Amino acid sequence: MRLTGRWFKAGAAALIAASIAVPAVAAVSPAERKMAATVNAEQERTLGFLKQMVDQNSGSQNMAGVEAVGRMVRAELEPLGFAGSRFGKPAGPGT
Repeated sequence: MRLTGRWFKAGAAALIAASIAVPAVAAVSPAERKMAATVNAEQERTLGFLKQMVDQNSGSQNMAGVEAVGRMVRAELEPLGFAGSRFGKPAGPGT
């Protein structure tokens, strides 16, 4: 079965949300405590972002939706110092 569109995004969102949970560990370093605190503090905002991406209609034939998701991701990553690249638009349906 090939996962596309909404099903793919829903699965990705579920996987990311599951990875957000921070398990209790006996001995953690100060850096790990800081990471766990950041994850916990950002959880609600991150889940809201995931919901926004999943709710965006961005099937492969909906270029406006695909571009909207790209803008969402860029807005999250560029302030962190990541640079994004965009590949050219397909010529039309099925290309």
